[in-house]
Amino acid sequence: MADLNLKIKPVFRLLFGGALMLTLLFGNLGFLSPAQSANNPSLSNQTDEKLGYQLYQSGKYQEAIDYWAAKITEFQALGDNFRLATALIEQAQSYLAIGQPNPAIARLCNPRFPLDNLEEKPKVEVAQIIDNCQIPSAIAIAQTYPLLQLPTQGALAEAYRINGNYELVSPLIDHALATSAPSFSDQVNLLQTRANNNFSRGKYTQNRLKAAKSLVDNTEEFNNLQQQKHRFYQSSLDDWERILELMASRAETMALSPHFHLLKLQSYLNLIVIYQDPTVDQFNPQQGQKLLTTLSQWIEGDQTVAPSIHNLPRQPSTVYFAIDLANQIIGDHRCPGSREMGQGTKLLQDSMALAETINDPRSKSFALGTLGHLYEQCGQYDQALKLTNQAQWAAQQSGDSLYLWQWQAGRIYQYLGKRQEAIASYEQADGLLAQIRGDIITSHKNIQFDFRDTIEPFYRQLAQLKLEQATGQTMEISRSKSQGKLSAMAPRQPQRAQVLDPIALKDAMKAIDTLQLAELQNYFGDDCDLNISKPEEVTNLVDETTAIFNSIMVQDPEGQTTQTAIILTTIKDNQEHQEVSLIPSSVGLEGKIQQFQDAVRNRRDYGFVEGRTLAKDLYDQIIRPFSPELEPIKTLVFIQDGLWRNMPPGAFYDRDQGQYLIEQHAIATTPSLTVTVTTAAPSKAKPNALILGLSKRVNVNGIKFEPLQNVEQELGGVKSQFPNTYQEYLNNISKDTLHQELNQTPYDVVHIATHGEFRAVEKDSFLAVGRTQKLPWVNFERDLTHLHLRRSR
Repeated sequence: MADLNLKIKPVFRLLFGGALMLTLLFGNLGFLSPAQSANNPSLSNQTDEKLGYQLYQSGKYQEAIDYWAAKITEFQALGDNFRLATALIEQAQSYLAIGQPNPAIARLCNPRFPLDNLEEKPKVEVAQIIDNCQIPSAIAIAQTYPLLQLPTQGALAEAYRINGNYELVSPLIDHALATSAPSFSDQVNLLQTRANNNFSRGKYTQNRLKAAKSLVDNTEEFNNLQQQKHRFYQSSLDDWERILELMASRAETMALSPHFHLLKLQSYLNLIVIYQDPTVDQFNPQQGQKLLTTLSQWIEGDQTVAPSIHNLPRQPSTVYFAIDLANQIIGDHRCPGSREMGQGTKLLQDSMALAETINDPRSKSFALGTLGHLYEQCGQYDQALKLTNQAQWAAQQSGDSLYLWQWQAGRIYQYLGKRQEAIASYEQADGLLAQIRGDIITSHKNIQFDFRDTIEPFYRQLAQLKLEQATGQTMEISRSKSQGKLSAMAPRQPQRAQVLDPIALKDAMKAIDTLQLAELQNYFGDDCDLNISKPEEVTNLVDETTAIFNSIMVQDPEGQTTQTAIILTTIKDNQEHQEVSLIPSSVGLEGKIQQFQDAVRNRRDYGFVEGRTLAKDLYDQIIRPFSPELEPIKTLVFIQDGLWRNMPPGAFYDRDQGQYLIEQHAIATTPSLTVTVTTAAPSKAKPNALILGLSKRVNVNGIKFEPLQNVEQELGGVKSQFPNTYQEYLNNISKDTLHQELNQTPYDVVHIATHGEFRAVEKDSFLAVGRTQKLPWVNFERDLTHLHLRRSR
């Protein structure tokens, strides 16, 4: 599995939430290689070096990387700086093609830097090593050779884009376009990178807007995000239109270039994606359909639009383009008989034939799997399963896409009522995904905008299957073959379910634990290295006075939440005992949870009476069914799922006893018992701690924060556990003093009790420090990261 990380990272969006859009995620199509675009005559005579370009154009990126590595060594020995810089640029471009920006940046900035396991290093370490470019490097050499400056800047901009450093891309490209006279190919490549970068920034901002709706009451911030999103999408749209204008001006001279025509078609498709995405401000389905009609004419054989697929470049990029286009053409017309389905099917069949011709099993697996998914959507399961099995066979040779087709086969078996086969397919996919999941989700956190369309549905569906196996409560799956719609019938009232298979129940909880881990990795990106620890027996962690509540949101294969499972784990006679309550979505529990969160958060606005009513209802539905089992329990541990995580269970109210849950039991929450480290880590004999607390009222940028009650007792209690302690009140020190303290002393523990605000935009989140200062969260996070690195050495 060593090279799976070389192949998986360009593919972040899967088939099942909509169209398979690889086009915008693959970066520049590059119909001319960067160094070739410099039109350097000395290179045109180097026949053997053309092999490197041919390997790149044919999609054999790893072979191209190895080829240019040998050339780099050769040119370094010869002292041929021009050819060395060219080889470094070409190798960087090959790394970018497989989604590895860090080695690309290292090659452009520091050719002597070792690349072994570079993608696995924390982002902070990589940044410290390659921020300052060294001589000889491609960037330094390009200052001497003007012909190499734009290709170098273009490759560096593309590396920053893939790495999620969006803010660095546009200034670099703007400067390159303003200070040079770019060739046609250089200009197109630079515009492509900027267009893709702004589209990604628009998607990223859209993700922040979703968070802002639920987390932020600041209308000004929300409006600013809306304006930013609009600017990013408009800039992307402008650049794709500019690319098409440039190509129209060269149509006659480039008429015989297959790469030219592929880029033209791809540019049309990218415009269609923008126009037909309802989350994009420039949403214009009429204009998108007009462009799509133009490409449909090409499918019908209109050679005035572009050559047929068989005359386009015989490379994987052509196959992926055809798959994307087929999904766009088919749209909602996913059943046989429609003109769109016929066009899309023909295009997918042509893409399968091309993948077979160029002997690229990976692209072939996507073509087969996509067609299988279309038949799945139509309810033609026999044909869907046949194509999906063929996709699995093709993916055996490339590895990274195999779990997609195992997952797809599991869904099809589920629709067919073959539950054991479905579970087996899901388990196979789970095993493979465990090996490559990190490569999908631990890239820079800014590019993880589609996480919920990729990883989450799989684990929720796996948990649902395991819950059914554990309880014998089968959720009936049906689909209308005429409409392709799926419906799931869950119980209409909450009910207790008997645990028939404790192992399957543990597997269901493990699936959600894995999802929790994936979400943490998705948020932190490459800032953190997280793993599921070896599961310990619950009996080793808690005693008979402690009970654990797990919640699992169950979803059908279409991603719709159908019910929530509440699992209570208690210890009796040193043995685990589980009880399960199934609460269907029809009772409106999710809406009550959201209202309860709002009532607690904004108690002055909602009034506590409404919050008390909701607190009673939630106690009755979640806690009361387990009342007999809770009589000897002193501590409740909650491991919540999804929107349940923001719910304060201690505020539930027992209408019979007239008490809050926090008055009846001690309450604890944790993301997971397997993600959380539950054993004491090796540490100093007397660990030192930094303990800070805000004890007085403060005013930060006009925001008044009341003094924290009992902060003196809290700090005193923590200090009693860590005698070797530096304790201070935050209102007595400045953010600069805190920064200095964190960077001078390698503390084992940092405990801070203060106010703060956490907003949709990370840079606007802060902690209250001193009497009037705010400490930006990104600065505090950076100090903690450096503290961790110092302690790890």
